[in-house]
Amino acid sequence: MKGDPQISTLTVREFGELYERFEPDLRRFIRSLLPPQADAEEVLQNTSVVLLRKMGHFSSSSDPDDRSFLRWACVIAKYEVLSYRKKKAKEKLVFSGELLDMMADESMDEQSTREREHAALQECLLQLPAGQAKMIREAYAQGVKGTELAKDLGISAETFYMRMNRMRKKLLACVQERLMSGSE
Repeated sequence: MKGDPQISTLTVREFGELYERFEPDLRRFIRSLLPPQADAEEVLQNTSVVLLRKMGHFSSSSDPDDRSFLRWACVIAKYEVLSYRKKKAKEKLVFSGELLDMMADESMDEQSTREREHAALQECLLQLPAGQAKMIREAYAQGVKGTELAKDLGISAETFYMRMNRMRKKLLACVQERLMSGSE
């Protein structure tokens, strides 16, 4: 090959021209192997560094339509993708069985606490006068605005929010009292 006048080693300028010409194809190739865009961009950057470092190993032909540069770059990119995937697989966070058991127990405890709180809230809502309980339920209905509810009740928004605040405090005290008496 060294005696072949049609083949020569790339200059930095020629490398830059070939890279610029084939970079969109190389980018598409990497994206096809590694769909997340951020990952593909990182691999493209790594591939570019390796290509530049190894440019002396590539021999170009004088044919301007020769796609051998792209084939060479894609082979290097493939190995960079494999290396990246291997590195990412090592970075995966894997919980130990003991930690998963602890997390599951804590989650179950939280669920149990939420159930007790919900039951206490329901009991406390039953203790409110019917009009107040209705007002609380309507205020927390999905899509209902406080100002609209105040208007429907024939009171000012300020009055509505003051009443709601008093009822919330009353409910909170009731729920806390029930939870304390239930935990003893």
